[in-house]
Amino acid sequence: MGRHSYSAPVLFKESSAGEQMALAIALLVIKPLYTLIAALLIVAMWRLKSRDMVALRWGIIAFLVGEMFCAINIVFFGDASFLLEALHSAGMAASFGLVIYAVLDGLDTRVLNYTNPNKRCAAISLCSQCVKYTDAPCGFKRLFYFLTPSLMALAFIPLLVGTNPVSYNTSIFGVRYELSHPVMVQVLETRHFPILAVFLLAASLRFLVLKNNNKTELYKMFFSAGTGFLGFGFFRLIFFGVYRDNLVWPNFWEELTELMYMAGVGFVLFIFRHSLLAKGKNYDPAGDVQEGKKITGRVS
Repeated sequence: MGRHSYSAPVLFKESSAGEQMALAIALLVIKPLYTLIAALLIVAMWRLKSRDMVALRWGIIAFLVGEMFCAINIVFFGDASFLLEALHSAGMAASFGLVIYAVLDGLDTRVLNYTNPNKRCAAISLCSQCVKYTDAPCGFKRLFYFLTPSLMALAFIPLLVGTNPVSYNTSIFGVRYELSHPVMVQVLETRHFPILAVFLLAASLRFLVLKNNNKTELYKMFFSAGTGFLGFGFFRLIFFGVYRDNLVWPNFWEELTELMYMAGVGFVLFIFRHSLLAKGKNYDPAGDVQEGKKITGRVS
């Protein structure tokens, strides 16, 4: 939104009263609300030290920083700075990746115990044999052997989408405003981010084949980063692809889904606060050791 020096020639398109209200609510109510929620979540999680909560906290920080670049771009540059928009998008992609890592690591260390050599894997009942007991292939690992190349293949969906500059002026309760989706932004979202995602996912696949617990963490990091960039590219592609002829709605739905994003994180933390927050200052779930005999030191 705003005036773009890097956009196509601008036309005027009338917005209905409902569309004007939607855009006003998105900018004046929804954006400040999820910004406040993000700031409160960072404060609430500031002293947490478990690996998944640290990643989640940095994911929210990346989100907040990205949105700050967005707000500065709108207020001071009329949304005309490609650099600030690129930093906004990078912050969002980084946030997606860090939150995905937090979810993967939290499920592993708190629920599944896949990488913990001193605990039984929660999925042992699904497998006929377990790598922690015998020289057998790991079911989870084989799933990610399929999932990672599949995501790399999906990256070609945005890569094969053509660019199409969209820009028009409208009136929002008497204020003239420009809505646009410039080619430079489209190239960032549908070319650069998917290509970066492919390289990150390919690197994660390299770490996945190594029979080493330390490399499993590197796999999760690179996989999450690649999925974050790919996910944000799809996020923008879907909204602006569906509503290409009416740019009020991709802006509205992007703001609303970002509110859902922050509210969802807060809701999960509230529901599981006794585990995720109460022990947070010194709790590291990967450090819990089951009493009794150690199972093994290998996960492959």
